[in-house]
Amino acid sequence: MDTYQIYKYYFEHIYENIQLRNDLISLNENEHNSNNDNDNDTNSLINCNISLRFMEPNPFQIAIFIWVIGFVWQEIKQIFGSGIRVYLTSHSNYVDCLMNILYILHFIFLYSTMVLTRTSMNTFHSSVYWDTIARYNGTSDSEKEHLLTKTYHILYWINADRYYWNSGDSQNLAEAFFAMGNVASICRICFLLPIIGFVGPLQVNIYSTGQKYKNTLFLIFFYDAK
Repeated sequence: MDTYQIYKYYFEHIYENIQLRNDLISLNENEHNSNNDNDNDTNSLINCNISLRFMEPNPFQIAIFIWVIGFVWQEIKQIFGSGIRVYLTSHSNYVDCLMNILYILHFIFLYSTMVLTRTSMNTFHSSVYWDTIARYNGTSDSEKEHLLTKTYHILYWINADRYYWNSGDSQNLAEAFFAMGNVASICRICFLLPIIGFVGPLQVNIYSTGQKYKNTLFLIFFYDAK
């Protein structure tokens, strides 16, 4: 099923179906009331000009993911190289672990959003779904409730307009975790500042630490460039 057919079926079976539209509006109002989010337009989920979310990572996100995996692998090698007890004696390692955890959470929520969007679009490409929606007005109440929830789920996860997202949307959480990961990576510099007075004896350590911070700054600027 091509894009033209999807928009055609969407307009005919959802946008122009008054009963389905009213049911979706009622469900949308209930969802926003339960989330204490009443400012959103209740017609949002049946807007015929919905913009689509991303369904796959772009090259920048793939590069950042590989970069983060490199950070994690570096910490794993350090743990096995020096031992867990020695590793835990350095406070900077706690910040490194926190940064890696936050970045990993970012990608977990980011990719889960893409999976939900992809599965929703796959449903939209299914002729079985549209055949069922076409009979919406004549179905039983239980079937209507199932179709209504399913359609609401699809329309929510394909809509890229942030104005209509819930505050706890996984895309918002992904970006929040990435921002906190950037803060944690900047905080690593605090462990470098006290060493300035001992530059002579610690040149090697400063060099390795400087390499670590250079990688962190590259990651931040690389993401911003996206």
